[in-house]
Amino acid sequence: MVLATSIHSPSPRIPFGPQLTGAQAAPSRSKGSAGELGKKCNHRSPMKKKSEVTAGSPGPALAASEQGFKVCGPDSIQTLVGSLLGRSVALVLCSQTHHEVMDLTREEGVVMPQHDWVLVHGSMHLNVGTVIATRDNVTIKTAKAWGAALLESDAHFSEQALTGSVLTVCFEQASPGKESRGKAQLRCPDRQSRRPRQDVDQHWTPPTASRCFVWSDLDEEAQSFAHRRKLGDKISQSEHDGIVARRKLALRAKGIELLDDWLIRHTTKYEDPQKGTKCRVEVLLEADVQACELELHGDQNMQAAPQAHKCIQSIETDSDSDEGDKDNNEKPGAVSTDPHRHSFSIANSGASIINYVLRRLSKQLLPDKLWPVDARWLGNPSDEEMWAKFQDMATTTSRDDAELNEFTKTIPGMPASSRNKKGKKKNAASSLPSWEAFFGAASQNLYYTPGTKMDYTPFLTLLKLGFDEGSPADAIRGFFQDLYFGTVPSAVARLKTGSESLSLTRVRSMIQRLPQDPREKHPAIIRHRVGVKHLIPVLAAPVDCYLKARGSNPPRTWISGMVQRLESAGARDLVAAARYWYMDGVERLLQDPKYGDKSGEYFRAFLRECHREIHDDIDTLRPETLLFRLRVPSLRHPTNRRKFHDVRRILMPNFETAAAEVMGFDPSSGAPASRRQRVLSKIIVDAFQLRMVGLSAILRIVERTLASPAGLQVVLILCVGGDHTDTLGNFFRSQGFTDKGLPSRGFLGKERWLDSESRALTLPSYLHDFREMFFVR
Repeated sequence: MVLATSIHSPSPRIPFGPQLTGAQAAPSRSKGSAGELGKKCNHRSPMKKKSEVTAGSPGPALAASEQGFKVCGPDSIQTLVGSLLGRSVALVLCSQTHHEVMDLTREEGVVMPQHDWVLVHGSMHLNVGTVIATRDNVTIKTAKAWGAALLESDAHFSEQALTGSVLTVCFEQASPGKESRGKAQLRCPDRQSRRPRQDVDQHWTPPTASRCFVWSDLDEEAQSFAHRRKLGDKISQSEHDGIVARRKLALRAKGIELLDDWLIRHTTKYEDPQKGTKCRVEVLLEADVQACELELHGDQNMQAAPQAHKCIQSIETDSDSDEGDKDNNEKPGAVSTDPHRHSFSIANSGASIINYVLRRLSKQLLPDKLWPVDARWLGNPSDEEMWAKFQDMATTTSRDDAELNEFTKTIPGMPASSRNKKGKKKNAASSLPSWEAFFGAASQNLYYTPGTKMDYTPFLTLLKLGFDEGSPADAIRGFFQDLYFGTVPSAVARLKTGSESLSLTRVRSMIQRLPQDPREKHPAIIRHRVGVKHLIPVLAAPVDCYLKARGSNPPRTWISGMVQRLESAGARDLVAAARYWYMDGVERLLQDPKYGDKSGEYFRAFLRECHREIHDDIDTLRPETLLFRLRVPSLRHPTNRRKFHDVRRILMPNFETAAAEVMGFDPSSGAPASRRQRVLSKIIVDAFQLRMVGLSAILRIVERTLASPAGLQVVLILCVGGDHTDTLGNFFRSQGFTDKGLPSRGFLGKERWLDSESRALTLPSYLHDFREMFFVR
């Protein structure tokens, strides 16, 4: 999220920095909460005295109430000051993990739920879940402490998974007192514990004199909200936002405000003419790109993808039972009840902080002041109003899925065509095709839904067929450079697009061809595969119809359209530096995917597909901890120290090796690609998509800086995921930006937080009055 503030006040110009060199830090990624791996950033210089701000600091003193507010939302904030295109610019890089707003509005801004035993009446909870332990001759107080210790020691499950566990204490006497002793029984819901007890009687019936307690979130409003979602209730965005508004009032009473209020307050403050400073404020955030920047392009000369090739139809059945057994056609405006959609941190859930801020700022700011930068799910936004705007583009230009139409009448259970007689879409929940969303599904599949079967390997083999010069890795590099810096036709020209080849452009088929016994003479069994449109919105490469940058001719992707505009506006050198930064970041990530990805997500996905016996026998909830561990304990033998796994010896292939292995796949046999080829192809694709977010942020910052009149000071507040701020900071430092002269080198917060810590940040004075940034020594 970038807040651009133009201030009519001269300042010393910082010379334009050197072009980007190869000295970039390896990309890092932080998905979700860092759990208990908290550490303070002690490499920062100590806080400098306020006297370092010169006597010429501008403006009257701010209200005491504004100065006193802490801000909850970012994990850390890094401020850099420099010169860009003749403007003095201050960058405020806000790093944030994608928490839900309900968690950020908990008491004191502590995101981790506070659990305890809550007394319930009746016997309805006595046989809920699986008995994992019993204990005799205990008081209620002792039983509570014992049960809590057991749950907290089961590190394999999160607090949310353990919520609803039942503790029952049974007594012999009819009216037990506080010191009465009885038998305690602990049950966990839904899943078997990692530490089952074989000697526990699962059919034990407690006597009448008993006390029943449920392990519950002490925040009753958050507990009720989570329970409703678990039951599948449709919670509208308006209802959700109303709940959050009430919770924010309680935070403000304690001197804490949420990120959206801080941004809106500064936006309106600088626009007040009575304060003597006329400012222009714009906001950029890591959220879905607006429909107004795009248009749907249909190429009548290109054939749509036919039914999937046999090698794609033959992929095995999805392995996870919780993926659902039918298409999820719910509107994205409702807070989804799909657990996978809740955990996907690039903006698919309306309950996330990013989407909440987007909704709030969309209502408070003018359209020309809000600029989202995340195109990974282009055409499939999470905001209800934006979704409707995209659906207005769904005219006769867009085409039905050829595979769907061909098998509608031949396979029982296949849904009918999605068009009415007038050519309009009957199903308003159908997303529009885009190249960005076609490749964006790789991250969802790698991190959150690995059991959903999809494969980019057949598509990547088309690059080998259509581009014979250079190595397989060169073919992939050339394709993505054309797609994101050139035109779509030039990228498609690298593919072999014959009738047979187009069947390989699908990553998943709605048809499943079951394995056939070679001794049998009857044809193979074909059936309708489980629909996962909410996880993979674009099933085939959109060679014939796709979203493009508005007004581009020949058609360009959204980010390539921005590249063309900036080059025409005179920022060719900055675009070249951003292009080098993007490609270098991808190369560093893929040169050693195991250690290049500090989050450990790539390594966990590789373990799952290539070393499944190890993956299933170790704790993979925090994959970053697996990268350097010599001994990872076995879950099957937790008490046997001799039973462990040495995962350091498991290495992943580099880009050149992986590309050659993926493109070595031969689809003509009709057999699917190997699990190893599938996971490598998804990692390659995801690396290009991951760095695209940072690239779009850089280009958008340059674009909005150019929109400000020359000679003005500009403040840019960039709020993105924690995986992007470090690499973006490195890029702008290479362009001459610095943190010298700011208190604590312009840094506050932490890179890693304990779940039990308050996320409320105490801001320095220059983040209450942006003008101070330009008056430091």
